[in-house]
Amino acid sequence: MSIYSIHPITLGAVHTYTLASRKSKVSVRDFAKPPSANASLTKFLDSLPNFLAAENLRHLLRAIHSARKRRKAILWGIGGHVIKVGLGPVLIDLMKRGFVSSIAMNGAALIHDFEIALAGNTSEDVDAGLGEGQFGMPPKPASTSTNSPNFRIAFESATEKPRGNSSRAASSK
Repeated sequence: MSIYSIHPITLGAVHTYTLASRKSKVSVRDFAKPPSANASLTKFLDSLPNFLAAENLRHLLRAIHSARKRRKAILWGIGGHVIKVGLGPVLIDLMKRGFVSSIAMNGAALIHDFEIALAGNTSEDVDAGLGEGQFGMPPKPASTSTNSPNFRIAFESATEKPRGNSSRAASSK
């Protein structure tokens, strides 16, 4: 007799079959083909398999291109890691080229973006400070001076005239 009300599962109803008889979603015939050295992004995307996430990525890129061509808004939703790993300059370039109309971001992305603009670095070592009760706890309020060189660089980059076929570019002519 057990003190637990949950009993071990029984495997009597489980039926096995051979790997050879099973229908599989992926075959080595479907694998990506390595693109040649110095291949374009288009060639790289063409080399990816035609199923699951790779096909979803192609569909997303087609939708973005279509929206840009039709001068529709292209809203991106991002989390903190996009900013934390240094992709801010790529996002700015995509904005200038008309592939990003606006960005919705979570609090972590906002904090990383602010820290980079203010101090030129981000990503606190949580493990090192958490045990001491110091995670995210500056001794006094952070300075929000817009005279920081990093803030000026970020501001100037973000306010440059857009390039390409974006509605912002078209409306500023």
